[in-house]
Amino acid sequence: MSRNAVLLSTVALLALTGCHTMSRTAQGTVLGSGAGAVTGAIVGHQLGHRNAGALLGGLAGGATGAVVGNEMDVREERDASVQYARHLEQAILADDKALSNYDLARLTASGASDDVIIATVRSQGGKFDLTADGIVQLKALGVSDRVILGIQQSATSPPAMVTVAPAYAPLPSSAVAPEAVSGKHRPWWRRVKSAPTMKSAHPAW
Repeated sequence: MSRNAVLLSTVALLALTGCHTMSRTAQGTVLGSGAGAVTGAIVGHQLGHRNAGALLGGLAGGATGAVVGNEMDVREERDASVQYARHLEQAILADDKALSNYDLARLTASGASDDVIIATVRSQGGKFDLTADGIVQLKALGVSDRVILGIQQSATSPPAMVTVAPAYAPLPSSAVAPEAVSGKHRPWWRRVKSAPTMKSAHPAW
């Protein structure tokens, strides 16, 4: 066997065992070249043209391997696309089936028991408003504490926190004269009352 054939075979084996990041087309080209070179060298040796046989065999094997590898790449990409489409379809269907606060109120009004409502939530999933306002609305619609607790315990993420801006607009500091300390010592047109100081209540936890 010629030195070129041995070299191509060695490269093919290294590609097969060590390079898992190559595409199927590239792997097929390398492996086909190596196998073709070995086969071509053997046939060429019998005909007295060992080097030429190895070269031609490597070229032919590389071309064949590239075609086969490309078909494998196309098949893998198609399978991955089909799998992704199925996963996306399942996610869309699950989102459409998800319950909401309205569904909880509707089930409660229909007379469904707490166990039935909780089981329905666990089977279909749901997107619920579990903020303080959301819980107040659920209670006003007759949803029991047991159902609300069951949903909170089954939740996979914390409830959304909504920040509400204050309704009043505090006066800018320039509206009050800095030199006026006491209201009785300043003219009436400068006796501007500042907005009362609002103390924010922090939760006990």
